[in-house]
Amino acid sequence: MGIALSHRGPDDRGYLRWSPDVGVVAIAEPGVPAPVQFAHTRLAIIDLSSAGHQPMTSRDGRWSLVFNGEIYNYLELRAELETAGCRFSTRTDTEVLLQAIATWGWAALPRLVGMFAFAAWDARERRLLLARDFAGIKPLFYARHGGALWFASEIKALLAVPGMPRRADAAGVRDYLRYGRTDHAETTCFAGVSRLPAGCQAVYDPAGGELRIERWWRPQPAITPLPAAEAAERVRDAFLASVRLHLRSDVPVGAALSGGVDSSSFVMAMRRVEPGLRLHTFSYVADDEALNEEPWAEMVAKAAGAERHLIRIAPQELVTDLDRLVTVQDEPFGSTSIYAQYRVFRAAREAGITVMLDGQGADEMLGGYAGFLAARLASLLLSGRLGRARALLAGISRLPHTSRGWALREAIGRLSPVFVRPLLRTLAGRSLTPDWMGGDWFRERGAGPRETDPITGPNRLRGELEQAFAVGLPQLLRYEDRNSMAHGIESRVPFLVPDLAQLIRTLPEDLLIDDEAVTKSVFRRAMRGIVPDPILDRRDKIGFATPEQRWLTTLAPWVDEVFAG
Repeated sequence: MGIALSHRGPDDRGYLRWSPDVGVVAIAEPGVPAPVQFAHTRLAIIDLSSAGHQPMTSRDGRWSLVFNGEIYNYLELRAELETAGCRFSTRTDTEVLLQAIATWGWAALPRLVGMFAFAAWDARERRLLLARDFAGIKPLFYARHGGALWFASEIKALLAVPGMPRRADAAGVRDYLRYGRTDHAETTCFAGVSRLPAGCQAVYDPAGGELRIERWWRPQPAITPLPAAEAAERVRDAFLASVRLHLRSDVPVGAALSGGVDSSSFVMAMRRVEPGLRLHTFSYVADDEALNEEPWAEMVAKAAGAERHLIRIAPQELVTDLDRLVTVQDEPFGSTSIYAQYRVFRAAREAGITVMLDGQGADEMLGGYAGFLAARLASLLLSGRLGRARALLAGISRLPHTSRGWALREAIGRLSPVFVRPLLRTLAGRSLTPDWMGGDWFRERGAGPRETDPITGPNRLRGELEQAFAVGLPQLLRYEDRNSMAHGIESRVPFLVPDLAQLIRTLPEDLLIDDEAVTKSVFRRAMRGIVPDPILDRRDKIGFATPEQRWLTTLAPWVDEVFAG
């Protein structure tokens, strides 16, 4: 397993085994069977010395930990634990996490600000604890095989277990082919391989073979009316505090900069909270005028005083790297924009950067996608606020790539009763199981067609945001994690911290998308005076989009060969 995941931790490797007669023993290489075995590969970020070696065991020998991720508030937690009588022998966040678990148990989880997946063996109680951060930024997969529970950060490590079956999971394949969804369920595209859901904890009893999974993080859904100015101030303070924590590192830190609102905001926030920081930005430059955001990225990089790194890609390079990209990702992906991200992280590593900041989660929390405009319109129509609905429609009509007609159709579709939706889908020519999918294969395996879960309640935008956070975001986080770790990069996402997420979830919909169809309204207001106004006034949205159709046209002979083979 250590070899399968060596790319995730190029700096160190460690193993331990536990048995009831010997206890915990650190070993150089796995070999002799034992009831409990841990393996870890380390990417050194905090305390680069050998003191950060994992697996790490507590002084009394009770607890052993393997941990992937970063605890950003480890200094504050360390001070609190020291007050409680704990003593530390390293400067690592790993030891802080270990002591927190030993001192507080599961109560440690809500105190953590970070991204994490960990396994902790309790030698006294003879139980295994597993946990993931609230948003599922860091991965944790598991499988049962040969009477044991196996777990790892990537599926490929589990498939490397001798004798582990390699079969497609029909429901996982169906969801990808029909809906473009992956990473949204406990099951994966591989039968028998499951993921621990985001914000969950688990206890495994090796004696009985029982795995109990519980949710440790639940958002508080109550809406809190706030004046726009106060809401913006609170969002700004929370975001800057998050960026400040995300800059804690003993290695160089850079940023993935597209030139959009999200990436521009954390780049300018990095400069704001650390004026003396040597800041590197990495920007993919599309060879297509409609997708090229280089002028925006340049504006921000200059304003932040950053050293710019530009990544340009020729279509043939995708062919060269595609097999590696597929291996890196483990499960399917839906566009070549994933390759642009892959190349950005590769360029960062080549430039000597080990930590990168990125903007995942902002769109799902703040309503950044075009479809959220229709959801906001649906909320207004449902509540009878027709004047505000007309104003929103007028604003939508002024946006690129949207129209009044599109918004009305989408909003009405969202408001249609559930029993009407099959008829609407039929009229639109959209089958739950298109002919090309071969529905019999899926039905024979118990994975027939299914309706997506409808959004109900008066706040349709809020409902879609919750769904995007739970269903869409995990897919993007997987792309981010695999592409960054493939190059020995720790990618951090400062939008995804519990305090900021909870604050935004309590804001009313009109602070997220206002009546002029301005998305992320409260956040744009929060960043005034920090981010250049032309960036905050942008109404288009591109991201790391690639000229995919032109690429595939250019590569048509290769594409034909792949599908013919």
